[in-house]
Amino acid sequence: MLSSIPPYFLNRGMDHFSPSQGTMPLDAYVYKYLYCNQEKRRKFQINSAMQCGNIVGDTVCARLTNQVDPKPYYNNFKLWDDRRDEQRWEYEREQIPQTVANAMRGLEILGIKPGDKVVFENYVNYVDDGLVLPIIGRTDFQTPTKIVELKTSWSRRNKDRKDGSASFSIKSLPTKVMMNHLMQASFYHHATKKPTWILHVNGKEKDGIMIHEVTTCKYKEAMHNLVNDLKIKQEVAKMDDPFKIVQPDFTKIQWNIGHTYLDEAKEMYGYKAA
Repeated sequence: MLSSIPPYFLNRGMDHFSPSQGTMPLDAYVYKYLYCNQEKRRKFQINSAMQCGNIVGDTVCARLTNQVDPKPYYNNFKLWDDRRDEQRWEYEREQIPQTVANAMRGLEILGIKPGDKVVFENYVNYVDDGLVLPIIGRTDFQTPTKIVELKTSWSRRNKDRKDGSASFSIKSLPTKVMMNHLMQASFYHHATKKPTWILHVNGKEKDGIMIHEVTTCKYKEAMHNLVNDLKIKQEVAKMDDPFKIVQPDFTKIQWNIGHTYLDEAKEMYGYKAA
């Protein structure tokens, strides 16, 4: 049973951990969660792949409940004047229909079809004696007998064409389950005791589906790693100024949050503006 929330989290407005906090690199966690509040995090730059993943998820939910497909929409690149991201969107938006089709086919393989009793974004929690906060997450698709986590892959940028135009190709699915995906899905399995699958799809007509049952992977090790990573972040949260202790690596994808916030993070870590 958890006791009261300690001040080093309470003063930051935090009352729970999430699986994404556990899988996040420590340097990004310090800035995003120990310095920024939720309102600020919502203003971080997103990208085409993230939005396409959201669109696919929303479309699959609509089809499972016999609703009309949502219209694909994205223009965040305008806010950040990001021409490269706009080019990705122009390519990736065309992959949405096949990615949705692959997701629907993968769910059918797993025994989930339109009209079935499915709950979306269902909150589940897990308490560990070594953590002062519970871990709370939301499952993608949950039925009375199983959980399915949907992951999508999008594009890779190739060498520009001779005329200078951008060239992309569909990113292949990983040959094995990614550890951060397994850590998240393992959490859902441990929290609910339900059989849990990871359904990974892309926009290819062939070889566009990959399915992993969590218990056939190193799921206990993944759950241990998730909790251990959160324990480390819990200790760092106790520090008066963790920016002085943690070494950042701004080349990581988790720092693609927009130049405004990236510049602020660099300043917090002691880097002077160029």
